[in-house]
Amino acid sequence: MSEPIGMNIEIGGELPASLIKDLLEAISEEIGELNEGPDDEAGLRQSIIRKDVNGQPAPDSVNWMGISNYGMCDDLTSFCRDHNLSYIHHSEASGEYDAYTYYWVPGMKEQEVSKSDNEGSCLVDAEKVRPFVDFLATLARDGEKALPLFMNSDQEDLKKLVTKGLKGYKRMLNDLPKVINKLLPVAPELPPLTIKEDA
Repeated sequence: MSEPIGMNIEIGGELPASLIKDLLEAISEEIGELNEGPDDEAGLRQSIIRKDVNGQPAPDSVNWMGISNYGMCDDLTSFCRDHNLSYIHHSEASGEYDAYTYYWVPGMKEQEVSKSDNEGSCLVDAEKVRPFVDFLATLARDGEKALPLFMNSDQEDLKKLVTKGLKGYKRMLNDLPKVINKLLPVAPELPPLTIKEDA
């Protein structure tokens, strides 16, 4: 079964010259009707070095856009992870399928995914976020005294955070940014795509 859906992937990082052919092959196998992005080595090398407003070389990440099965490109993103290439992959909404944005940079254990709009902006689930907003507002007003009020939250991540806070308030505050990033993911800024010439 197949469902062609619009997608794009932006890739950055250091690509060994010996892997250029493999990357382009992975792209051509996964992305049909490529309407943006280089499809050969010369085009890739040209895309990597853009010029800034002063005409100086300004390396940048490279974007490919087209259509793939269900908007996915699992083999391509696996290739990127296997070779420490950062990426942001966006699949558009189509019919019964929602839009999603996936991203990974070296150092992440797994790729992150968030529901998004067709432009790639993260969509926030208000039901998941609201308890944390209430918690933060109460915490700002009452400090540590607010913790017991949220012990029976339906949100498992909030319950874990409160439990940690009851054992050590400062430890909880240190973990708070991680929980917020999980609730409100932001795709990272990618490094430029560069080619490391073989020795």
